[in-house]
Amino acid sequence: MASFRMLRFLLLLVLSTTNVLILHPVGTYANSTTNAKQRHKPLFVFGDSAFDPGNNQYLDGMEKGPAYYSPYGQHFFAGTTGRHSDGRIVPDFIAQNANLSLIPPCLETGANFTNGVSFASAGAGVFSDLPGVMNLEQQMMKFDEIKEWFVQKFGDVKSRKALKRAVYVFGFGGKEYLSLYFNGHNISKTYQRQYAEMVVRNLTNAVLELYNAGGRKFGFQNVGPLGCLPMLKAKKPELKDACIEELMSMARKHNKILAGTLKRLGEYMPGLKYSIFDHYNSLLDRINSATNYGFEEGKAACYQNEPEALNGMNWGGNNWMEQYTLCHNSSRYIFFDGMHTTESANSQIAELMWDGPPSTTQPWTLKQLFEL
Repeated sequence: MASFRMLRFLLLLVLSTTNVLILHPVGTYANSTTNAKQRHKPLFVFGDSAFDPGNNQYLDGMEKGPAYYSPYGQHFFAGTTGRHSDGRIVPDFIAQNANLSLIPPCLETGANFTNGVSFASAGAGVFSDLPGVMNLEQQMMKFDEIKEWFVQKFGDVKSRKALKRAVYVFGFGGKEYLSLYFNGHNISKTYQRQYAEMVVRNLTNAVLELYNAGGRKFGFQNVGPLGCLPMLKAKKPELKDACIEELMSMARKHNKILAGTLKRLGEYMPGLKYSIFDHYNSLLDRINSATNYGFEEGKAACYQNEPEALNGMNWGGNNWMEQYTLCHNSSRYIFFDGMHTTESANSQIAELMWDGPPSTTQPWTLKQLFEL
């Protein structure tokens, strides 16, 4: 308990500084460990709809959303599962690269969690607000239950070692800034920064809890170019090819604060290793130059419906099932729906997270973390 209080003190110390430090690549560590004997390393996933493999269907009182019906999952071998894509999502590809089976939802009854668990929940954020959704705090509570599952299956010593070898991947933040944008107008730059610091503080509190449980290896997908989402562009046709700068600015603030905070935490917490994937610039490059990455369309969604265009995330009951249009070949699109990327785009994103260059993924890659 004392050590955990000390970690929280260090977090407050880190967040109190206004200087954001620059990350530096670690060089060619992976080359020196490629042939090392690999031990089993679970993958634990925390996040929102982009990472959710279908947890929400198990929540009490939660009606199944659009992702549990066609045309979602049309390229996924099991059909519709709650994944917000036409096929696999980013954690599916990461698990594949790590030689793990698909990571099951934490709420799936009777699932085998030996290879890891996904706590991600569509609509989740780092703050407590939406009913029927597992926010970050609730996902951490479910992690405590999974720890007990590991102890019962492997015993105290082996479960502790498994948690230390595991890689913990986070995909949070977008919901907070979309909510701030929709609920407030002319928000000052000062408040935007304070808000971003609160978001990052909640994220790093989770890191401290996992670190105290034995976790040492963490991966982060930073906040993407929110102002370019097709859902939002449909609400502001006057923007044409431009994106909503206020949302873009919020995302950049978050990403800068996250990078600086993790850098300083790494200096205080022995053994902590982390990877930050630059989702913002990687996805923005593909949106603006889709053909350079093998796509035909980078700005419009493959799957479009009227309620989505008019009401943001309000699907208007079940009317969406009858009021949509679908592109001929989703693999040629970056966005499947108004917020989420296609399997083809997810594959590229996952590869960058797994073994991308220092310009996109640093100071470690996920591949390097799994090889530790």
